[in-house]
Amino acid sequence: MVSVRMIVVLSLCFLSALFVVAQEDSGGLSDEEFRELIIRLIKQIAEDEANRPPILDYSTSSRDVIKHYCAMLETTKITVNFKDVPFSECTDFIRDVTGMNLFLSKDAREALEGVKVNLSVRDLSLKNVLNLLITVDERITYGIKYDVLYIGTKEELVSESLYIGFYFIGDIIYRPPDFKAPDIALPTGAPEPQR
Repeated sequence: MVSVRMIVVLSLCFLSALFVVAQEDSGGLSDEEFRELIIRLIKQIAEDEANRPPILDYSTSSRDVIKHYCAMLETTKITVNFKDVPFSECTDFIRDVTGMNLFLSKDAREALEGVKVNLSVRDLSLKNVLNLLITVDERITYGIKYDVLYIGTKEELVSESLYIGFYFIGDIIYRPPDFKAPDIALPTGAPEPQR
């Protein structure tokens, strides 16, 4: 999913590229420096987006399930009142109330062993409740993996594969010089006037 933030940043990158092209004569960044700057920006944006829950794993989940679960995360409102409740019992409660397939991984269960949750909210979206729940341990996050709502460690959910493709857009932004063409007259078949 493409966020508004990503679109804004990519638009700014594109506009800065046009600005650099316009300022080429003033001794701005070299092509290589500019390319490196854009690559760093894109990698940072991709890492930020990939690490923000819910983390979507398209390699193990179908697009329809991801779309359905994302919609449920945004629209399902729940009320919770956890007072010194173990994290695993919180996830069991959410599974029972929402009817969603929810999985708490072994690594997350071990990391959260003995952790008690205190959370009391009313009519809050499921996404926000989960975001509040995972604040108990910075190693924990959630996403959609294996067609379930998967709560696990960041190492389990964050994908390390990042593909960045570059496409030549010079033909879109290049304006060829406007040379004046010579006047060419073709014979019309009538005798040419003598000079």
